Amino acid sequence: MDPSTIQAMFLFNTWANESLREGLLSADDQLLRAPIEGFWFGSIFFILTHILGGETIWLARLHDPDAQLRAPSMDEFASAEGLADAWAKKDAEWEEWANGVSAADLATSQTWRRRDGGSYSLQRGQIAMQIAFHGTEHRGHATVAMTQLGIRHGPQDFIDQFRSRA
Repeated sequence: MDPSTIQAMFLFNTWANESLREGLLSADDQLLRAPIEGFWFGSIFFILTHILGGETIWLARLHDPDAQLRAPSMDEFASAEGLADAWAKKDAEWEEWANGVSAADLATSQTWRRRDGGSYSLQRGQIAMQIAFHGTEHRGHATVAMTQLGIRHGPQDFIDQFRSRA
């Protein structure tokens, strides 16, 4: 796996997350936390916290396979600003990790223990890809919910990041 591909994925991840953070910061907190009928994730605030949770846990595991973390709860954030700030910091940490990773690092297998006591091994590059794809999947859910509630957000297409930087 090529480190430049991982770096590009995390530049996009940050850019796409920022597009959602703009919507997050423009909306009423009660609206963001309100349950949305027909959506499995309950609220926009919940799904965005879920994205941050995945990014938090897996980055910690890449640094320390024995890391025992739990995903942050949306109740840990008193405001949209608090969530947006924590999420932006996590994006910067992922970019820093991606910028320092080598092809050998990405090909290295790591073993983790699940909560049920079982274990599994994956290549570190597979974890990095999972985080980028996990974010893309759930940003898709969030943008549908935001649009339904009238919350404007930025684009999410990979190619749009280049257009916006031109």
